[in-house]
Amino acid sequence: MKTGKYAVLFICSLAVFAWIGLAQAQKATGTAAIEQTVQFVGNLSAIFPDVVDKFDADEAVDQFSALVGVPPKLVVPDDRVELIRRQRAQQAQQAQAQEQLSQMVDGAKTMSETKLDDDNLLAATTEEGL
Repeated sequence: MKTGKYAVLFICSLAVFAWIGLAQAQKATGTAAIEQTVQFVGNLSAIFPDVVDKFDADEAVDQFSALVGVPPKLVVPDDRVELIRRQRAQQAQQAQAQEQLSQMVDGAKTMSETKLDDDNLLAATTEEGL
């Protein structure tokens, strides 16, 4: 009778290991599929740049991370990602506005330093306006 219990326990253990092995194989298949899709989209985008609009990279990171068992705290949540991207866009906008203002100031300085008594377009324009 003891041998029967151990045999059942052994068979159950094998079933658990087989189940774990199957789950790991399924996860490996999932990660490989994501990696192949990323590579495919990357290659295709060299010819058709708009194809990247079809790929959700954020979701790919979430799915891949879950499949390989990355602790959830290491993956930034979508709401924080949105905030970070919004702040980055605002900073880029501010930098662009600053650059445009700097160009306008440089242009105004150049115009203010231009002599009107010379034979140039600015002098001709101001004379016609007078």
